[in-house]
Amino acid sequence: MKVSIGKSLFAFACIFAAFLLVACTSDLSPEAIAPDGFTYSQDEYDSLVASGKMDKTGHVIKSSAATKQSSSSVATSSETGGSSSSEEGSSSSGAEDASSSSEDDDWIESSSSAEPESSSAYEATFGENKSIVAKEGVLSIGVDAFADVDDEYAEELEQVKASIEDSEKQAPEGYSDFGLESTTSEFNYEAYIDNEFFCLDKEGNWSEISRAKLAEFIPHFKNGADLGPLDGFKVSFADACKAVFARKDAE
Repeated sequence: MKVSIGKSLFAFACIFAAFLLVACTSDLSPEAIAPDGFTYSQDEYDSLVASGKMDKTGHVIKSSAATKQSSSSVATSSETGGSSSSEEGSSSSGAEDASSSSEDDDWIESSSSAEPESSSAYEATFGENKSIVAKEGVLSIGVDAFADVDDEYAEELEQVKASIEDSEKQAPEGYSDFGLESTTSEFNYEAYIDNEFFCLDKEGNWSEISRAKLAEFIPHFKNGADLGPLDGFKVSFADACKAVFARKDAE
């Protein structure tokens, strides 16, 4: 067994020696296999080593200039991207601020325009004869608020009429000149609690300015509800009356 192994080793040694002899005496250029698996001729290999592109172990040497250029390119790209991102963010922020500012301006304009209109801008017409008119801050009260005078007041009102025509005559006790103009703070539902009102029309006839008649058209005179847009209006009887007197109920 030992003899057999010895013969094998001797045969291998002879073959290897023959291979070296062929390699040294052959006209073919020697080849070198680099660690990356590429095969170079000996001349190519020596040239790469001499130029510094490959070390003696066959590893490719990366150029420091190329490395710097690559790093610089990456940095520039990063900076550019960051700048672009920053600009986009700034632009977006600016757009949001502009939008917010625009919305604020719209809100201010809207709030300003949403202020309640003055009561003087309110207009309405009441009554079957459309003789009660609210316009330009004036509530003009006409015949739709009038009722026939109760007989018990007829004689007293004739005395009132006489006092109007003759300043030396006195109106009966409890009667006072209310005037042709007033305000809703003076002529209202509460004023009727203690008073009755009478209109001397331009033909010289008396009528009662009836709270019940007014209540048919204006809820305030029915139950004291808020005057709403009529609050603060000037009250005028001038279109239908030449005098208005109030009669205060005796206590």
